[in-house]
Amino acid sequence: MAVCDGRFEALNAMLGEEMDRAHLEQIYQTIKEEVQVGEDNRTIDPQTLGRISSYYYLNHNTVRMFRDELKPESSIAELLDVLSNANEYDELPVRHNEDQLNSELAKKLPVEVNQYTYDSAHTKANLLLQAHFGHGQVGLPSTDYNTDTKSVLDQAIRILQAMLDVSADEGWLVTSLRIMQMVQMVIQGLWCHDNNLLTLPHMMPYHLACLRPWKGHGAKKKGYPDIKSPIETLPQLMAVCDGRFEALNAMLGEEMDRAHLEQIYQTISKLPQISVKLSIEGWWEGGTGEQEKRPIHSPLPGAKIQDDNWMEVHADQEYVLRVNMDRINKIK
Repeated sequence: MAVCDGRFEALNAMLGEEMDRAHLEQIYQTIKEEVQVGEDNRTIDPQTLGRISSYYYLNHNTVRMFRDELKPESSIAELLDVLSNANEYDELPVRHNEDQLNSELAKKLPVEVNQYTYDSAHTKANLLLQAHFGHGQVGLPSTDYNTDTKSVLDQAIRILQAMLDVSADEGWLVTSLRIMQMVQMVIQGLWCHDNNLLTLPHMMPYHLACLRPWKGHGAKKKGYPDIKSPIETLPQLMAVCDGRFEALNAMLGEEMDRAHLEQIYQTISKLPQISVKLSIEGWWEGGTGEQEKRPIHSPLPGAKIQDDNWMEVHADQEYVLRVNMDRINKIK
């Protein structure tokens, strides 16, 4: 490596007769980007990409692909493409005639793939991930695809974690946040834009219509909660069912078995209720040192913010944003 010292010609002179140019260039890029030579020209140390590759047991080409393909504001579809193109999916089997099955599966999924690559392991990985995000609404062509999906998911988390490290090292906040969303999508089996109530066990999209104010004729069902608008989020459902199984049973009892309802209720009961407080620490006009100021509560959507409610900050000054989170409900 010391002999090469940043010069491809030196590496070519040593190994040019043993390898073709494409492989030589790959070795050169690995030396250049993933390791560095110590001042004594003997010791070597990994650089950032090399450390990430080693820590997550990933092929070095995968990590380099992250560096080349990720952007400051990569979309979910682009991140899905990067994930499925990881070298770790090279050996995903594409069996006889599965290119036709992949073509049919692609028609049921929201993100388009290259129609000329249905026989590619990476395209199949992309399709299997999309089907997984469909919350069981997209049927797979065969039981082999179920096995292949498990194989894809088993590696997806560590690949995404490595992708996140590469993005964070570049300082790309938007891309990093979307990669975190991808991790949630893999774990929950949902798209990031899906209703978070679908993360509850046995909850399907058609159940959401039951979580609405009472519209029936005659007397209200026993235990039916007095709500003014549809329940659309987990915190809303937690508030309605707090300590009251009968409220959940009144809304969903005709659609689910009691065992499933009890499982949902137990899940809701264990979810944390969080109190979040924000404060900013810095130097303020008229102060003699660093002081902590607590921002006011956010107004209701659409409400006008008074001028004196704004907190003045300066671009040439450092501030510390403190976020304090406390669990306010007991673990049941």
